[in-house]
Amino acid sequence: MRKPRREFLWTGAACCGSLWSVFAAAQARHKGTGMPSPPPPAEASQTAAQSGASNPTRSSATAQHEREFRTTLAQLSEHVTQLKADVDQTQPGLFAVRYYKEAGEIERLAKQLKSLAKG
Repeated sequence: MRKPRREFLWTGAACCGSLWSVFAAAQARHKGTGMPSPPPPAEASQTAAQSGASNPTRSSATAQHEREFRTTLAQLSEHVTQLKADVDQTQPGLFAVRYYKEAGEIERLAKQLKSLAKG
């Protein structure tokens, strides 16, 4: 009775071992198919010199961009306030052509502001 049990256990252990080796081999094959490692930087001294040189330009460009953004925002606010005041003074149900043109100008400024916000 002990011999069939031992044979069963040895057969089970052999099957598990062979399955494990097949699984490990499959993992080893798939391990190399991941993302490639990034290449090393070309030259660190060049990139450091270039970033230091472009820093003042970048800050002046950022300041110019911020000025344009604030100017456009002020214009948009002014146009919206003026249109609201004009509409409030007119009779209900009356829509002048200048309101339509002013709304188009507000839309143009809003699109410009959106593009400036994107950068």
